[in-house]
Amino acid sequence: MARTISLLKLIKFRLAATRPPQQQFAASSARQQPHRSTEPIPWQPPPMNAIKLNVDAALESRKKRRRSAHGTMILFPPPLSSYPRNSPYYGQRVKMENRFGSKPKPATIKLKPIEATPETFQEFGQVVEASDDGDLFSSKDAQLDLTHGIPRLYIMKIEKRPLEFASITHHARVTQCLGSIGGHEWYLGVARPSLSENLNESESDLAKNGVKASSGHLYEPPRVEEIRVFKISGSKFIKLNRGTWHAGPIFKAESMDFYNLELTDTNLVDHTTHHFKENGVVFFIDD
Repeated sequence: MARTISLLKLIKFRLAATRPPQQQFAASSARQQPHRSTEPIPWQPPPMNAIKLNVDAALESRKKRRRSAHGTMILFPPPLSSYPRNSPYYGQRVKMENRFGSKPKPATIKLKPIEATPETFQEFGQVVEASDDGDLFSSKDAQLDLTHGIPRLYIMKIEKRPLEFASITHHARVTQCLGSIGGHEWYLGVARPSLSENLNESESDLAKNGVKASSGHLYEPPRVEEIRVFKISGSKFIKLNRGTWHAGPIFKAESMDFYNLELTDTNLVDHTTHHFKENGVVFFIDD
């Protein structure tokens, strides 16, 4: 029996050896690989439960990765409104949203300019006009406060300031004077001072909305509905009270020269800015 089996194996081996190499390879492949259809298989969408499982797995993986140094899970950052304005995280969130564009495009508010006169501008400062030579000092002259440093009077050349603004600034330690050389027409966006010393109890909500500036003083951000725009032209200049919010100078010309009276370090240590992107608006001067 064993000799018969061995003989059959020998015959099978000799028969295989006499085949051409292509037939040997085809026969071997046919034994090793199952039959496959050459018809293309149409794409089928995965079932919804499979998609849900993939999403759940991705979220779970993200949860495991995103943990703070204290072990607190942070899946999504909380909304900006959840931070008090005096929190150190408020400014960081504002910068993050401005950088990554997590807020919608700001709405544009059009403002009609008001002609600047001593009467219309008195809530924000003074409009000082030309007086006769020899007139004595009076309430019509600029009432200055330059006691917190060394005064600086200089001429600044400004280029390309279109009729719009998205931020506003105040100086808490000094009055500021601005005027165009040549009496050309220009504009200034303003809001009344909102330093803690300027607010009474009915207006002040510093505990909730107050912000501490880098220079140390407390203030409330300007309110969007209180922003005004003034037009200044002719031989006059503007004196801003301490803390008056201002945006500008703004003008239609390609460039203009302005004289500016402030302190030597005003732009270094007393320059507080509010960005209206926090409020979701920008302003356009409609003139």
